[in-house]
Amino acid sequence: MKIAFKNFLMTLKRYKVASLLNVLGLTLAFVAFYIIASQVWFTLTYNHSLKDAGRTYLISPNFGGENSEMRWTSNSPGNLAYMAAEHFPDAEEVASYAPYPGINRIWVKQNEYHFEPFNDFVYEATANVPDFFGFECLAGNFAELKKTNTVIMSRSEAEKLSVSVGDVIYLEGGKWFDDGKPTHPQTIVAIYEDMPKNSVFAHWDIVRNDEGVYTLGNNNWNYTNYVRMRKGADLDTYIEIFKKAYADWFLGMAQEWIAEDPEEEELIKEEIEKGAHILATRLVPVNKMYYTDFSDAYNFQTG
Repeated sequence: MKIAFKNFLMTLKRYKVASLLNVLGLTLAFVAFYIIASQVWFTLTYNHSLKDAGRTYLISPNFGGENSEMRWTSNSPGNLAYMAAEHFPDAEEVASYAPYPGINRIWVKQNEYHFEPFNDFVYEATANVPDFFGFECLAGNFAELKKTNTVIMSRSEAEKLSVSVGDVIYLEGGKWFDDGKPTHPQTIVAIYEDMPKNSVFAHWDIVRNDEGVYTLGNNNWNYTNYVRMRKGADLDTYIEIFKKAYADWFLGMAQEWIAEDPEEEELIKEEIEKGAHILATRLVPVNKMYYTDFSDAYNFQTG
């Protein structure tokens, strides 16, 4: 009887261990499935939260590569984006921003004698970017960003710095705002809800209006430019307007380059014969950016 009872206990223990292992295995399987499903959902819905994501397009020209290789870039000549929109009735609005933060440290005044530095990025953009992409304003007014020496800030950043609308932060002096001294006061004019992690604005905590300084010339590709189209717009027509304007500009500049340095005339003409003035361009919906190939998409995620 004792032997039978011992066998029963051993069997029961084995059953419990087996059941525990089964439960543990199922738990691990569920966790793995959840992680994979979350990542899939993250990528499938990347940028979907942005305003009118299906009809808002990133202007993506070919930056050129060796042996006629296509190198699609996320930056473009800013001036062309606005000019083409003016000549295309179905273009509603254009917005631009510098994809990389030009300022990486700000200061907060703690008292009359002390400023506290924070290694936080400040992104620079045209003043319409918050409304254009659908930032959620929690306090203040995005329209105030049009004024000089103003910034807007994410909720989590404002909480970290213990600041609110009307408070002032300081940028450093020097040409590149990096001389280590709190010099330029910037008034906070709006607080916005943190942007979704699966969007190009996931890390945008402070935004400053730089008045579109990088959209003034066609030889400046420092901006990422977006255009919003009306439903049913013929995208190819906009692209052709964009390309023609670039060709006209390039050919005009070629004459100036030759006048400045006649020895370069032959080389410049050879480049034109190869099509240097023809700027292949595409429009990428912002909700398709994750699965689109770019040569320089270091400022946002792609698959």
